[in-house]
Amino acid sequence: PKELFELRNLRTIVLAKNTIDFSFDGIGNARSLTELDLRDTALYSTDGISVAAGWLKNLHLDSNPLTDDAIEELLDLTELEDLSLDDCEITGSMSDNIGLLTKLVSFSASN
Repeated sequence: PKELFELRNLRTIVLAKNTIDFSFDGIGNARSLTELDLRDTALYSTDGISVAAGWLKNLHLDSNPLTDDAIEELLDLTELEDLSLDDCEITGSMSDNIGLLTKLVSFSASN
């Protein structure tokens, strides 16, 4: 829904539990967006989300089949205060770059 990003005053988008074809194309237009909830939407890629690094504060991607590359791109979101990745079946070790999220006050990645 690229058109959602055209709503310049939109602060929150919640599309949880909808199997949708979601793309972050155009997120650069949504400079008021601070919260994005895409829990359980079958999202597997976060390509382009780093464009929102300067303003996105809350991101919920629980229950999505995210790849390791998708997780790595999230680490560019330096304004994040809340990051939830529960039930994403993350494997391996967490990147050392998690330390770049210095404003993070809540992080969850339980399975």
